[in-house]
Amino acid sequence: MCLIFETNNGLVHDIFKDLDQAESYVHYTGLDKMICHEGLNFCQRIAEAGEDGYFVDYELSLACAGFLTELSRHYHARVRLDSSRFPSSNVHYANPMTRTGMIMNYLVANIQDVTLEKMAAHFGYQPKYWSRLIWQLFDQTFSQLKTETRVSISKSLLELTTKSIEEISMIVGCPSVSSYYRAFRQATGQTPSEYRKNFKQ
Repeated sequence: MCLIFETNNGLVHDIFKDLDQAESYVHYTGLDKMICHEGLNFCQRIAEAGEDGYFVDYELSLACAGFLTELSRHYHARVRLDSSRFPSSNVHYANPMTRTGMIMNYLVANIQDVTLEKMAAHFGYQPKYWSRLIWQLFDQTFSQLKTETRVSISKSLLELTTKSIEEISMIVGCPSVSSYYRAFRQATGQTPSEYRKNFKQ
């Protein structure tokens, strides 16, 4: 069934703009309001009615668009790449597992312009000590950890959105598309386009 609707919601548009070419997914967290479940149930009832025709398609399109728009009212609180509940900065007395979670939260949230110096300052450490702590916790340099995180975020965006390679390159903070291609291929053995194509097959 083809969904056709009019909406100014950017998230909804991004999900469905290439609907005929691939499946699209959104991961929502913290859905504690019944309106979310009722909206999904309503869409499901329309889809399972077994009736064909433009009117039914149109009604389902409106229902889905309205449902996604309602969920997206608080977009940043509900759709996140870093959806854990780790505290934000008081890492000094935390255990190693909590420390790694806090660091990854910060890294994902600030991937566009993160530096060792900025991260160290955020957590209240000197850069040299912070560099050693990163190695101790992750068995990687800060640079390696940042690249691995960029690739990991890229994979999710390639799998779950229809964003262009150029858009994804900007989102993960690569200085140029060519450097993004190079880093992604070095880490995965595939170009971003090849990865997306292979994932969809």
